Amino acid sequence: MKLSSATFALGTLAGLLLATPAAAQDRPIGEPSAWAAEGEDENVVRYPPTPVRYGLVGGGVGMFGLSYGAGAIFASVYPNTPGIDSLYIPVAGPWIAMGRNECRYNDPDCGAILYVRGVLYALEGIAQLGGLALITEALVMTTEAPEGEEPTTEATFQLAPVVSPAMTGFGLTGTF
Repeated sequence: MKLSSATFALGTLAGLLLATPAAAQDRPIGEPSAWAAEGEDENVVRYPPTPVRYGLVGGGVGMFGLSYGAGAIFASVYPNTPGIDSLYIPVAGPWIAMGRNECRYNDPDCGAILYVRGVLYALEGIAQLGGLALITEALVMTTEAPEGEEPTTEATFQLAPVVSPAMTGFGLTGTF
């Protein structure tokens, strides 16, 4: 059964008309912020604690590993499928496989399976990119210092040896 473009347009229009709009709601004046600790200025910028990194790295590695592993398993189970050998390449493999997606030589009229395979390749590629994005976010995000650890405000200087093919000597390094 084929759906006409008019049916699709009516369904889309109904979805747009029946959906409720999202609205950001302002906090009423005088009500404390949910993130501010008691007695703390509500305009203070707060960052997540350091252990959040470990969960993000774990989630990213898990997401990337599961999607890559699933693709590698399917590539080994169905080796005669055109383009599926590209799934052994991390991150770029699903996108390469999508470009090389075609019917098998013994099934020239494969029908909808071609489109299903294309969607699965896209989902695998998105999952791998999402896993890498989580890992990257965990590595570059700003976190709060651990409890009880105060940032140092005093400057420190240190003499360090410098040895290179052109010179030998001492250098002054420091933190301030």
